[in-house]
Amino acid sequence: MLIVAVMIISACQPKPEPAPVVDTAAEKDAVAKVLEQKNSSIINKNFESYNALFAEDGLYMGTDAKEVWDKAALSEMLKVAFADTTSALDFKVSDTKIRVTADGKSAIAVEQGTMNSYGDKLPIRYISHLVKKDGNWVIDFHSSNFTPKNIDIVKIFQALE
Repeated sequence: MLIVAVMIISACQPKPEPAPVVDTAAEKDAVAKVLEQKNSSIINKNFESYNALFAEDGLYMGTDAKEVWDKAALSEMLKVAFADTTSALDFKVSDTKIRVTADGKSAIAVEQGTMNSYGDKLPIRYISHLVKKDGNWVIDFHSSNFTPKNIDIVKIFQALE
């Protein structure tokens, strides 16, 4: 009798809804489009387009250890950089890796390449964390890093002495 009661009670319990199936390939494509818009905005110095890609509550880091910004500080720095008509900005991407979480709500993107303002001998790596807000991908963490080749590390250390 007890077994029957347990079976009836357990059968009446609400069943959890299955997790929605996420098309990770489509989400990777959507993230790639955000990265393309970011890079195109840099090249074209389109501040509004670039700035719209970043979350209001994000954390953003430049190549210098002192460059740690919130969105307001990042925006102010970029307004100045994009307004400078004497320089051209061009990030040439050589490799991009994107990983989307199984639930499709966040992603990590790594872009490697060179920035003309730094020359082509010192590669740069952009690492971004993106989250989905109101159906759109936005960058809530971004870090810019120089990534010298291991064979050049000794030369760099010697140059710093």
